[in-house]
Amino acid sequence: MAVAAVHDDETTSEKRRLLERVMTEGAYVPSIWRLEVGHVLYRSVRQGRYSPSTRDRYFEILSRLPIEADSETDQAAWIATRKLVDLYKLTFYDACYLELATRMTLPLATLDDDLQAAAKAEGVEVLKA
Repeated sequence: MAVAAVHDDETTSEKRRLLERVMTEGAYVPSIWRLEVGHVLYRSVRQGRYSPSTRDRYFEILSRLPIEADSETDQAAWIATRKLVDLYKLTFYDACYLELATRMTLPLATLDDDLQAAAKAEGVEVLKA
């Protein structure tokens, strides 16, 4: 969601509103978030989607957001997260976002349809974008 909100060609008014909400309220993310974002941004450069300087601008924008990485993501991986993987057939990567939202009783912002469905089934609010 965060990468889509800053990508010039993917953003919408709804995604920008969510980004503004993060800017004012902050957000929690699993400890893998920065690695996933880095992967997406570097892959986009390799695919020719945009230049390294554009990638670096996106890194700068995202680094200024008041986002806190959760230190318990890895501790939950083999029990709570694994249960969500089994129950909803999610990837471990996606399930760790749901585990965090469930544990901290926070809403979840995602563009992934399967993760949205699993969140709703778990009673987790899904932020629309």
